[in-house]
Amino acid sequence: MWRYCWIWLIFGICLTLVLFSMGHITVTVLNLDQAEAVAQQKNVVEEHLRLALWRMDSALTQIIAQESISPYFFYTSFYPTERAYTRMFAEIAQGEILMPSPLLTQNSPYVFLHFQYHPNQELTSPQVPSGNMCDLAESRYVTIEQVNAYESLLQKLSQSLPYEKILAQLSSPIRPNPNAHEFVLSPVQQNNYLNDIEWNARSKSAYQASNNQSQIIYKKTGLPENVEQGVFKPFWINEKLILARRVLIQNKNYIQGVWLNWKSLEEVLLLEIQDLLPKAQLQPLYDNASHDRERKLATLPVLVIPGDVASPRPPLLSSMRLSLVIAWSCVLLSVIAVGLLLAGTVALSERRATFVSSVTHELRTPLTTFRMYTEMLVGGMISSVEKRQTYLKTLQVEAERLSHLVENVLSYARIERGKVQNRLSVFGLKEFLERIHQRFSERTTLALMSFEGKTSSLDSSLKICADPTAVEQILFNLVDNACKYASFGKKIELEILEQEHFVQIQVRDYGPGFTTKQQKRLFRPFSKSAQEAAGVAPGVGLGLALSRRLARQMKGDLLLETAVQPGACFIVKIPKS
Repeated sequence: MWRYCWIWLIFGICLTLVLFSMGHITVTVLNLDQAEAVAQQKNVVEEHLRLALWRMDSALTQIIAQESISPYFFYTSFYPTERAYTRMFAEIAQGEILMPSPLLTQNSPYVFLHFQYHPNQELTSPQVPSGNMCDLAESRYVTIEQVNAYESLLQKLSQSLPYEKILAQLSSPIRPNPNAHEFVLSPVQQNNYLNDIEWNARSKSAYQASNNQSQIIYKKTGLPENVEQGVFKPFWINEKLILARRVLIQNKNYIQGVWLNWKSLEEVLLLEIQDLLPKAQLQPLYDNASHDRERKLATLPVLVIPGDVASPRPPLLSSMRLSLVIAWSCVLLSVIAVGLLLAGTVALSERRATFVSSVTHELRTPLTTFRMYTEMLVGGMISSVEKRQTYLKTLQVEAERLSHLVENVLSYARIERGKVQNRLSVFGLKEFLERIHQRFSERTTLALMSFEGKTSSLDSSLKICADPTAVEQILFNLVDNACKYASFGKKIELEILEQEHFVQIQVRDYGPGFTTKQQKRLFRPFSKSAQEAAGVAPGVGLGLALSRRLARQMKGDLLLETAVQPGACFIVKIPKS
């Protein structure tokens, strides 16, 4: 076996290289599969985030548009009408009638307070009337408690909303370009091209919605030529969310704004996207930076933190993993096939070497006997007639032994090459056993044993379908083995058992039997080495393997009955006619 170590060494090196390559490929494929899963999860998050941003911006656009339709004169508690008429269509002088501002009685859950900075930096609110307007408001439109509450909010706002800061936020022109949100990408920004385009579209949509509402109001109210009213701009000042715009009245600068209730807005916005981003959070952008446009609202300076998003459960075996399983299966099958092929080749080489060794030993002994005895007989060295007869008998036994050995080897070679022709015929079993009884008796007599064929009670009409030559060779091999290995048992029995479809021919001896280790390789061809043949009994370990092959070719079988003690019992199963 050691002479084949270099074959196994090469096989081991090749196997190591193949497994190393497959391992590297496996790690790479699993990393790619993981990256694909992460990318799919990211795509799901981005898609949900995009839809959520559109929803929130659409909801906020309605709220901001509602504030945009308020003309500049709504920011005083009462404003004079331009034209009014009596019931008889008599015109009343302009400015004689005051109308309450809709903002005076407005009660929106999203607005804390409306306010206005005058050119002298005085801070007022249409919800906090003063002087005679306060008496008029409290008598007809609002309660004193409401006025006090709004006045408290106004005082709080005046302390945390400096005029300079809000003016700095509104330094842009009153009438911005409708395309102001369009931009030109720099090379650095090209990586975020899609996110910027998306944000630009949402921002422009919100702007156009508010601007369209404002234009409708301008046409209805007919703003004077000396009045220019801007659009609202959102920003944070001292953690307060403000909507503010500039208004020029006779070249005097007013600032009108809305203090928004961020907590109420946040609750409504999160409720809008509950199905898309259940764990989302909204983070104010106090510096109103332009970064993270993929997560930034276009209507308010607020950043959306999406949180965990449930993605579709990936399949147990993705396409990459399935390909990997198939590849590994093919590699393992190939390795097993090559390993079995090598093992079979090595085992075959070992059996051939053992066969050559044992056959050489089997041939050397009778040939030596032939040479020595023939030289003695030819040279006239044996004068006694009795001794000469004994030597001739010995030569006859050795010749039969060689003939039996050659016959087995040639039969097995024909079976291996597939050149055996089944010569099946139907014949009587009792007549057949009586015919070969004499040959078996002569063989057992030479081994100083007795042969007992229990065939007297056998039905003469029992017929089998088999090759009579093959059946005789099988039974003779069994009897010959019993003579070699169980000679001290002194007896060999042949018994017939009839079954439904088969006939069992049992050949039993009373020798030592077989050990468990011997039983495992009993029917293997050339399983006996020269040392075993020399130490136990002659033979090449081919008879039982050949006999089983012959029996199975006739659709029968050859088995060892392990329950029989003492000795060994072989069962030949042959189909009935």
